[in-house]
Amino acid sequence: MQQAAALSTLISLGYRDSAENIRSIADGRTKLLRGESGQFAAVSRHGDAFDFLVIGADTECPVGTLREFLESAIIPMSDEYAMDIGVAKPERESLRKRIREAAVALDVLAKGQKVRVRPADIVVHPQILEVVQSPEYTSIESVPEHMINDLGLINQLQSQVLHWRKEIDRLVQLSRLGPGATLSAEEETMFWSSLDAAFVNAQITLSSDPIKISLHLLARNRRATGFMMDMTQVLDTGRLRAAGVLNLVQGLPIVALRTADTEESLLNAAKQFWEHMISKLRISSLPIERAMSLTDSLSAEVDSSLKAIQKSRGGLLNIPFQSFYTFVEASCTVFEAWSEGYDRCRMAAREIASKRGETLPTRRPPAFAGLRTRIEEAFEFRSHNSALRAVLERQTLTSSAAGELLDKLDSAYRSVVQQCDAGFALDTSPSGVASWSSAHEEYASTTEDIEEAIALQFQETICEMQNLTAMAQFSADFAQLVDRPFMETRQAFVHQ
Repeated sequence: MQQAAALSTLISLGYRDSAENIRSIADGRTKLLRGESGQFAAVSRHGDAFDFLVIGADTECPVGTLREFLESAIIPMSDEYAMDIGVAKPERESLRKRIREAAVALDVLAKGQKVRVRPADIVVHPQILEVVQSPEYTSIESVPEHMINDLGLINQLQSQVLHWRKEIDRLVQLSRLGPGATLSAEEETMFWSSLDAAFVNAQITLSSDPIKISLHLLARNRRATGFMMDMTQVLDTGRLRAAGVLNLVQGLPIVALRTADTEESLLNAAKQFWEHMISKLRISSLPIERAMSLTDSLSAEVDSSLKAIQKSRGGLLNIPFQSFYTFVEASCTVFEAWSEGYDRCRMAAREIASKRGETLPTRRPPAFAGLRTRIEEAFEFRSHNSALRAVLERQTLTSSAAGELLDKLDSAYRSVVQQCDAGFALDTSPSGVASWSSAHEEYASTTEDIEEAIALQFQETICEMQNLTAMAQFSADFAQLVDRPFMETRQAFVHQ
C-alpha cells in the first residue's frame, strides 16, 4: 500500500509517531514498531510502497502468521543488523537459515496439532479433593472414618474407577493400533509424542494422593483391589510401545529436508534421514507399512526443496547452461542417494516384516519422480539447443543463412521459456506436464527445418572437399551433432 494508506492504518491501530517511523525506513529495509496495546508491526518499504504485518499481544496468533512474521520481518531485520555491525556473509546466511528452520518447525508443530492424542480423563470425586485440600489431611490414614461406610460415595468411586480403566484402555489401544489413517511425517510425530505424554500424565495422576485415597476407600470395602497393579502394568507396556515408535519418528530430519537451500545440504539431509530410518526401524514397534509410508511422504520434501533451490536461481531454462549442467549433476546425486537409501530400507523392512508376520507394502515411486523426469527432459532439450547454437555460431562467420537459422532457433527457445512458467519449468502437475509437452513439441517442429538445413549444408560442403585435412577440420565444427539422428543419414551418404 502507499505511504498515506499505511500511515492511516498504523495510526488507527494505536502506533505513535507513525509518520516519523515510516519516513525513517530506508528503501528495502524493515522496521519493528510496538503499539500502545502491546502488539507489534513489522513495516517493510519497497520504493513508495509499504507492507506490514501485525501480531497482537493479547489475541491468538495463528502459526501461519507467526511464521510469516519470522520470514518476512525477523529475517531481514536480523540481516540488516548483522550487516550494520560487520558480520561476515557466511555467518549472516547461517543466521537466516536458523531463523527459517525455527519458522518451519512452528509449521511442523501446527500441522501435527489435529492428531494430538487426548489425555486420559481421570477425574477425582469432589469429596476426595476436599479431604486432600483440608488442613487436617496428613496421610491416607487421616481420611474420615464415616467416608469408608458411605455406600453412595463408594458406588460413585467405583463408577469412576471403571471410567479410569476405559480411558487408560483407550490409550493402550492407540499404542497398539496407531492412529489408523495414513499421516504425514509431522502428524505421525505429533501423534506418538502426545500419546507418550498422555501415558506419562496418566502414571503421574494415578500415583497422586487423591487417587490413592479413592482406591483405599474401595479396598476397605473389598472393591477394585487389583486396579492399581493391573493399570501399572498396562501403562508400562503401552508407554514402552509408544516410546519405541517415538524413538524413530521423533528423530526424522523433517526441518533439515524442508529448509535445505543447496543441493549439498539436501543431500546431507537425505543421507541423515536414511541412516536414522534404517538404524531405528529394527528396534521400533511401528508397523512396517506405516514406516514405508513415512518414507514416501518425506520424498515430497526432496521434491519441494529441489524446486525451491532451482527457482531461487532462476529456473531450469533461464540460468546459463554450465550452471544448469551443475544443477543436473547435483540433483542426480540426490536422487541416487535417496534411491539407494530406499533400497537399503526396504531390505531391512522385508526382514523385519518376515519376523513379525507383517506384509511389506508394494514399492511406490517417490514424489520427486515427476521432477526427475522433467530435469532429464530439460537436460536433453537444453543439450540439443546448445549443440545447435554452437554449430550455427561457428557457421555465421562464413554464412549469412546460418545467422537467420540462429535467430529462428533463439526465437523457438524463447517461446518454450514463455510457455513454461517464464522459464522456471518446474511445474510437474498434470497441467504443467501438458504445458511442457506442448511447448517441447512446438520447439521440435520448429527446429526440424534448422536441423535439415544444417545437415544439408554439411553434406554439400563435405562432398565438394577433396582434401582430407580440410574435411576433418570442417567436420570438427559439427562434432556436437554427429550422434544426432538427422546427421547420421547425411554421414552415411557422404561415406557412400
